[in-house]
Amino acid sequence: MTKHEKKQHDNCHNTLSPETQAMAGNDVLDYANWLSSLKQRIRESQMRAAIVVNTELVRLYWQIGHEILQRQKEQGWGAKVVERLAKDLKAEFPEMTGFSRANIMYMRAFAAAWTEEEIVQAPLGQLTWYHHLTLLDKLDSRELRLAYGVLRRKTAGLAM
Repeated sequence: MTKHEKKQHDNCHNTLSPETQAMAGNDVLDYANWLSSLKQRIRESQMRAAIVVNTELVRLYWQIGHEILQRQKEQGWGAKVVERLAKDLKAEFPEMTGFSRANIMYMRAFAAAWTEEEIVQAPLGQLTWYHHLTLLDKLDSRELRLAYGVLRRKTAGLAM
């Protein structure tokens, strides 16, 4: 075993189970490299799954807000509908958070800020709901919100 392989072996050896540590030199290194690759792929899959879930949640929140705006405009619904909707959704989905009156009002504001669902799905669709709330609270300009969304995705290493 070369000096480099010995160092790799020792580094890998410390994070392996006792059964794996009992394996022969090159077998341990091969196994440790394979295990490391599997761990990385699992983490990457978890991240991709979280992004998909987040994107769907943001999309759902946009749709709820959009439908509230439409119904308020077409049917003359007032603000009381938001309170009623919050109570009904919390009753139906008690294990879920996100259906408070305040959050539903954010959904409405979110849909008003982004009138095209495609924009929500593009660079902003992968931002967390918390980021969207912050953007709505801190930035008045649609262009600034979009620029922040694009920048945030780039710095987070998310593909466009």
